[in-house]
Amino acid sequence: STRVNFYSTAAGATYQPTLRWAFNGALQAGYVRRKGRGLRDLNSIGASGGASYRISQRTVMGLNYGYSTFSYPKLFGDNRAQFAGVGLSHQLSPQTQVQFRFGGFRLDTKSLGQAQVDPEIASLLGVPAQLEVQERHYYGWTAAATLNRDWREWGTSIGYMHGMNPGNGVILASKRDAVFGSAGRSLGRASFAVFGGYFRWSGLLQRTRLESGSIGASTGLRVAGDLFLGFNGGYSYFETPSAPRQWRRFVAAHLTWSPSAAAFRF
Repeated sequence: STRVNFYSTAAGATYQPTLRWAFNGALQAGYVRRKGRGLRDLNSIGASGGASYRISQRTVMGLNYGYSTFSYPKLFGDNRAQFAGVGLSHQLSPQTQVQFRFGGFRLDTKSLGQAQVDPEIASLLGVPAQLEVQERHYYGWTAAATLNRDWREWGTSIGYMHGMNPGNGVILASKRDAVFGSAGRSLGRASFAVFGGYFRWSGLLQRTRLESGSIGASTGLRVAGDLFLGFNGGYSYFETPSAPRQWRRFVAAHLTWSPSAAAFRF
């Protein structure tokens, strides 16, 4: 419940030399500043690349690799994460598509931490612990599964993701699980949708967990041509081992300009 200033940019490109092969690359950078006392800021930058091969008209298999480095200003930096995985996309029918991804990650981090001093030395120095540079390595798995289904006016999507991320200000680098879903319908110039999600962070650098979730609805209206006006709102919550579940309301409005296949949202 505090102000957060968040800036992020990303760029990517895909090259398809044949009807079966495709290669892609992307760059990303982020900058987060949180006003709340005790919440951690974040600087991050990363790059990724991959290749995919169309096995058949309905099935595509791919490989991807990513590298990112991030730091917590005024706390510590030198965090490096690497990701690698394999993915599969299959069109069950013209209206239904499933996607799977599985892989692993490695996190290398250096930080200042407290180490207990031998009792005999502690009695001489009068100090029970001392600061030391701690270098740690963490390994884990990543996975994702999504199902998309489209009808003439309806569309639905459900999915699950597991991986590593730099945290959310309360928790530093952590493993994150996410379950999410949405359903929407278009009615002429208007569209309506409902959505929800559940997220759980399990700290790698800290022995703590945090859970959050949200549920909401959105509506959109074609104002003129490729210009759309939209509103969304709902409820969200967060919960930690030391704090009971707290619910919040949220509401937002946006304008979207969507020429051709692009989309620019304000």
